[in-house]
Amino acid sequence: MEIPSTLCSNVYDFAFCPEPCYDRLVDLADPEDWGPGNRILRNYLSFSFSRAVFLTERDVDQTAPSNLPLVFDDDRCLFNTGLYTRRYETIYGLFEPNTKPDARQRWFLRASLRRATPCWSRLSTCRAACALPRTPPS
Repeated sequence: MEIPSTLCSNVYDFAFCPEPCYDRLVDLADPEDWGPGNRILRNYLSFSFSRAVFLTERDVDQTAPSNLPLVFDDDRCLFNTGLYTRRYETIYGLFEPNTKPDARQRWFLRASLRRATPCWSRLSTCRAACALPRTPPS
């Protein structure tokens, strides 16, 4: 797996994250008090993404892609958020290229999903889904 040279550790510089994506993540995750405006969730995602970038860059040459917290293919990126559903299913962030011509960020947070999400089968055709990240090591 090749890591993009434009990879940065700040999720908000890496990708545009629209407000509805936070709401979907809150609905999907095990209930938690995320504070006003999901402030705690935003900070959690920022920290988790930064750690995922560090672990991916550190381990990319020695670890199978399925054990990395970030996996890229040509037009998708899957990010293991470290969050779980009520049934303890891992929640992933799905990033796709940002198609806005004046976009500051190269990526766009398209969805938060779990394997049982209906669109999951469509993802299985991309290399990223074949090498799906597992829970990052502590």
